[in-house]
Amino acid sequence: MSKSKGNIVEPWKVFHETGADPLRFLFFSMNQPGDVKLFSQDALREIVRKVFMILWNVQSFYLMYTKQGITTVPPASSHVLDRWLLARLEQTRATVTHELEAFHVFEGSRALRDFVQDLSTWYVRRSRDRMKSADPGAQQTLGFALWVTIRLFAPFTPLFSESMYLLLKGKSKAAASVHLTDWPSKIEGVDSSLIAGMSQARTVVELILSIRKEKNIKSRQPLAFAETTTEIPAEMLAIIAEEVNVDEIRYVSKITADIPAQERNGVHVGLSVAMTPALELRGKQRELLRHVNDLRKLARLTPGDIITLYVSAGKTVMDLISGYTEELKSTAGVFEIDFSIPDTVEVKKVAKISDEQITLGLTVRS
Repeated sequence: MSKSKGNIVEPWKVFHETGADPLRFLFFSMNQPGDVKLFSQDALREIVRKVFMILWNVQSFYLMYTKQGITTVPPASSHVLDRWLLARLEQTRATVTHELEAFHVFEGSRALRDFVQDLSTWYVRRSRDRMKSADPGAQQTLGFALWVTIRLFAPFTPLFSESMYLLLKGKSKAAASVHLTDWPSKIEGVDSSLIAGMSQARTVVELILSIRKEKNIKSRQPLAFAETTTEIPAEMLAIIAEEVNVDEIRYVSKITADIPAQERNGVHVGLSVAMTPALELRGKQRELLRHVNDLRKLARLTPGDIITLYVSAGKTVMDLISGYTEELKSTAGVFEIDFSIPDTVEVKKVAKISDEQITLGLTVRS
């Protein structure tokens, strides 16, 4: 790279496109401070996508469903996901604190990257319905996690952390800047054993989903049961079952011989792929719900918007809807369903359910 040859990267152009903090965090988390930094736009975009956008979206999700703002006290929730997140948060806080005190910015920034992934792809993903239903444990836990995480990021990403803090702070009487707050203190009373238990649970999930992919079975299609030879804490079994969309997780000494199985690092799982009419029906209902939610996204609706849903389809889908009306209304924000689509409806979607075409439309009720 040479300035005379004109092939340098213009810093101000990078700052304008992505901001200074992503570049700063890229160099912190790339390798040790004294090592050569191989800059690339792809690596920078990956940092923006996998760290900054994820954390920003998590906070936006939190603020969408709660008006609590900053939660400065660890919640006393009994839910296993909340307790696990607090344990992971304390583990991350302790690691970042230790590494920064030793001036190890690489190790500290990597710990934060890993935590952001766990926060988004596991905790928020599995707590989405609880947040939507205003579960106080989920709301307070996520709010507290953001409060701690933003302060841990502040030395690495001072501008980004300040922006997030000011949004979270709102009109409260908290410190005027994240850089005027105290460093996060130890979170007392966490159960560190949950970290290993949840890690095993997530491995079970990954293996079961791998079997689904191998057998070309959509994740929206419910299945009867899955098996594992790994002892998973009982309170985590329901989380696994919901994530992989099976009715039951069975602990067994040996995987049943006639079902597909996979193994990784001593974790064995099996999945029943046998289909029944009842399971097929539930799969079609899930497919319908997905199409309705996609239609809501297309219309850029908020969770509080209530709609009239218009449907045009053949007899099979009509029969499907008639037996699913009340659940569809309660889960998709539908006030009423009209089985004809007026010409005045502007937001429409054409889809398929089991090879049968269906046209959906909506209007927002005032």
